[in-house]
This record gives sequence, C-alpha cells and structure tokens, in this order.
Amino acid sequence: MKKVFRICIFLLFAVLFANKEQAVSAAAPSGLWRNRSSCTSQETVRSVLDAPQKNNDFSRTYSKQVTENSNNTETSYVWHKDGVMPFDELIVSWNAIRPCTGKYTIFTRVKGKKWSGWLKYAEWGAMRQQSFSYSKDDVAQLNMVTVALKGGVLATEFEVKVEACGGAHLANLHKLYACLSNINKYVEAKVSPGLMSGFVDMVPQQSQKLLKHQRAKDMCSPTATSTVLSYFLEKLEKNEGGWVSSNSSILRTVIDPVDFAALVHDDGHDIYGNWVLNMAQAYDISGGKVPCCVERLASFDELYTYLRCDRPVVVSVQGPLKGSASPYQHGHLMVVIGWDALAKRVLCIDSAFGSNNTTKVWYDIDAFCKAWGRRKNLSYVFMPMD
Repeated sequence: MKKVFRICIFLLFAVLFANKEQAVSAAAPSGLWRNRSSCTSQETVRSVLDAPQKNNDFSRTYSKQVTENSNNTETSYVWHKDGVMPFDELIVSWNAIRPCTGKYTIFTRVKGKKWSGWLKYAEWGAMRQQSFSYSKDDVAQLNMVTVALKGGVLATEFEVKVEACGGAHLANLHKLYACLSNINKYVEAKVSPGLMSGFVDMVPQQSQKLLKHQRAKDMCSPTATSTVLSYFLEKLEKNEGGWVSSNSSILRTVIDPVDFAALVHDDGHDIYGNWVLNMAQAYDISGGKVPCCVERLASFDELYTYLRCDRPVVVSVQGPLKGSASPYQHGHLMVVIGWDALAKRVLCIDSAFGSNNTTKVWYDIDAFCKAWGRRKNLSYVFMPMD
C-alpha cells in the first residue's frame, strides 16, 4: 500500500512539474525570445519576412531602389509598375535624406479603365512638409496619403513621380514604396497556433501626455515612431553600424518626440499623424540606416515575423479596445513589442497612458485584432540595415 501511495505522489509531482514547464515555455514574455540567433543574419530575416502570408490578396507592398549615385544631377524620376495585384488603394512612402535646400514634390497616378491625372501627393523639403487632398479626378481621389479608385474599379498599374526643385538633388532619394490594397478583400485572419511567446526588449516607454507641448494629445504617431527609432539607432550604434539581434544594451540614444513631431507636422492638414511623413523623417533622422515604410499587413502572423526578428511594429488602431486609456474613436498609433501564447494577448507600448511606466500594456488578441482591423491593419514597418 505504501508503495502505491509513493507512486501516486510521484506521478502527481511529475504532472505538476510538466504543467509548470509548459506554462513557462508558453509565457516566455517573462523573458526574451528563445533561439534569438535564428534571426541574426539579414539573409535569414529576409527569408522569414518574405515568406508567403495568409490574406496576401488583400495587400502587398512593392519597392523600387532609386539611386545610390551621389553624382546624380537629374531633377525628375518616374517609377512605372504594371502587372501588380488588383488594387483600389495606393499609399506611397519614400526613403530619402531631406534636402538641405529646395524640396521634393511627389506625384502619383493609377490606371483603372484609364489613367488618372497626376495627383500631387506630397511636398517634402528643407523648410516644411505637407500632403494634399484632391477629389475632382474622374478615376481616383486623393485623401491626404491614400489614393482611392472611384466607382468600384480596380487598377493594375501605377506610376510615382518625384521632382527635385529649388536646389534639391535626386541623389538623396534612395527608395520608393507602394502599398497596394484591395480593401474589399480584407478579412480578420485568425492567429496561427504555435506562435512562440516573447517580447522585444529595450524599446523605450514614453507617455505622450508628459510631452511639453500644447498638442501632446495629438502626438501618438511621432511618439511611437521616435521611440522605435531610438531603439533601432541604439542597437545599430552598439553593433557598429550593422543590425544584430541582441538584448545586452542600456539605451542611450533617445530621440525627443517633440523635436521629431515638429519635423513630421503636416502643414497642409495641420496634423502630426501623417503616416508617410513620419516614415520619411524616420529614415532621414537615421541617416539612411533604418529603411521604413507604411504597409497594411496581412495578419497578426505577419506582424509576428517582425517581432520574432527583434523588430517592433507601430500599428494604427481604432476603438473600442478593452483596457485602453481612451476610446480611440478617431484612431491611435502604438508600438507592438510582444506576444503571450498562453494568455493569447499582445504586449504594446501605448503612449496614451499617463506615465511612462504605465505605457506597457497587454491587450487581448481578439480585441487587438478587431481594433487594428478597423484601420485595415495599417502599420509602420522598419527594416534596419545589415
């Protein structure tokens, strides 16, 4: 009888130990990503990030390397792309060093049943920056940074034109991006089972409510972007200019969100949350070391591939979102840094909370995906240089 009792006690402790091990493994947000070295090489990162994604009929991003020639004296550049996925929305991003004099003017046009006119998309120069809106074209309308086809027509061809004037040079225009989306194809994709828990460490926490600016409440985008950029620049500095996935660092490089906000203010619409102006300034302030663009990601699985490779992602959400600092009825941007597989929740740095140490917040994955989905998974994606 005693022998049977000992066996029962042994089996009980074995089960408890096994469950504890499983919980620790699934709830790894108490630590960093396991097997981090699997994403340290740029080649491996690209293979992970370029893997086919669910829902990829909804949105894809195309890119074009413009120039690496410092002697380029041309004043106009046109990127033409056909044979792309059918789309009814276009968002253009650019990576360039801001002109010291003059400006870049960006135009775009799309082809549905016929070509639209050239739509003046944005100006980005030494002294100011702004986007434009235009609704009188027969084919498409421009609303700040989104070009939308009219009449339910889909396009399969587009052009982006950049003109340098007033002393600006195209030699400093490095890359163009076009995020094409078929908005009607959007579906809220379920999170795949088996995504390992973990989080990106050392991303600074900053409450926008503590910023010394009369419009701090409007600065979620520059706050989120500048904190992620601070993280990347610190890592690049530590690793002597090359991106290496690591966590042994004390953050020293901090970009002031208020200073950053002044450089992304959309003078045409009087906002700080212009998506493409935030990306343009992030690349410029990084000295070209952190390429970045606006994308509509296919799913949380795709977002997770960036997290897994130590790349925080800025996302746009629209409430309601249970546990948030406010309703976010008009949209809000925050940083995603982690995933808890056991509790099915997402770790974010949400600048809407009142103090720096309360900005790290867990959101239920279903609630998060619904709030993100209301903005059709709009994201700021960062790709630091190897």
